[in-house]
Amino acid sequence: MTLASSTAGQPTLRLYRLRHGLRRRATITPVTLTLGALGTASKVYDGTTALTAGLAINAIPVTSGLIAGDTIAFAAGTAAAYNSADVVSANRIDITGVTLTSVVSRSGSLLSDYVVPSTIIGYQASITPKTLTLTGTKSFDGTSLFSVSQLSIASGQLPGETVTLLSARGTTQSAVAGTYNQGTFGQTAISVFGGRALASNYKVSTQGALYINPAVLSLNVTGSKVYDATASFAGSLLTATAPNGSTVTLTGTAVANSANVLTASTLTDYTGLTAAASTTPSVSYTLAGATSAVKIRPKSLTVTGSVVTNKVYDGTTLTSVTPGTLTGLIGTQTIVATGTGQFADANVGAGKLVRVSYTIADGANGGTRQQLRHPDRRHGRDHHAASAHAEQPRRTGQQGLRRHHRGHRHRYRRPRWRHHRRYRHPQRPRPRGL
Repeated sequence: MTLASSTAGQPTLRLYRLRHGLRRRATITPVTLTLGALGTASKVYDGTTALTAGLAINAIPVTSGLIAGDTIAFAAGTAAAYNSADVVSANRIDITGVTLTSVVSRSGSLLSDYVVPSTIIGYQASITPKTLTLTGTKSFDGTSLFSVSQLSIASGQLPGETVTLLSARGTTQSAVAGTYNQGTFGQTAISVFGGRALASNYKVSTQGALYINPAVLSLNVTGSKVYDATASFAGSLLTATAPNGSTVTLTGTAVANSANVLTASTLTDYTGLTAAASTTPSVSYTLAGATSAVKIRPKSLTVTGSVVTNKVYDGTTLTSVTPGTLTGLIGTQTIVATGTGQFADANVGAGKLVRVSYTIADGANGGTRQQLRHPDRRHGRDHHAASAHAEQPRRTGQQGLRRHHRGHRHRYRRPRWRHHRRYRHPQRPRPRGL
């Protein structure tokens, strides 16, 4: 400290003297520096406020406040976060724990000679919606459209958040079965449950993979066979029809619910049966879930060597028959056969035709009458009887004509018996001596 002269009262410097050696205390405060902008930041929605990229918070530049001789300085923050985790409301990043980390000085300045704000609020930032990728699978139906029930979210939703498709529509370039990696989506709407629970945090991709699988058509199988004591049905005996009207060739063997005529109705085992491949790539055939209706027909038996018993005239056309040899039985099965005969008429005659009818009954070793068809079930068989012996009253010529035309079903009045003349068959020669 020094004294200066003054004219007030005309004092002179000789009248005063300063006392040296006195000390006092004072404070030097740090200079506050101004920090510069770091630019903008953005991230895809991840359900948090954390800064994942975009800002170098460990190198925040100082833009003003340095004294002469100090040229470059940087500050750094310990943490940074978005002001919101949601797409709609996130618009800035706040940095906390900011300190000055370096100063380039030619005047000997220290870091402590400066100070920076500990919190920076307001760096411009944004959060963009997370993309949901859709996919879809359906069976061939002749169209290229996918409904919302045939679509699903393949990727994009965050753990803890359940995203549901409320509406969506997918389209492929063709309706033919195949894989379409560039399928398109539109008319989408979603809902979100859990987490942030905001649909605005997501967006749905307009492209994705769509798959049209060949339509798997279950077949309807029908068929029948002649009784053979087994429940097996060869594919050649079966007819398979698809819902689209196609007839499918079958190979191999299927098994029915029974080997018997009365109880066989459906196929129960298709494992040995194979359906021919479809000639149309959009359709395939399967026997899984197939429907079926099968039938086993009775096996016909043949009788040879039956003997018709001659009889004495008794006014009826019935006669007894001894069945001959039965052929057509399976394995060791046996059957009991009985026969009855019926003359064309009850009149005496030699070499007359006899219609033979057979009935069968259960035998042994699985031989049952339900599995076998009577040898003459429909038409019977004609046999010649050796003769039929009886005395018969003589009849008029009209009666003979009636017998002669029996096959033509002419109707005649019943003639009266006439005993005064002998009856002569119209086609027989008159006996000698008459």
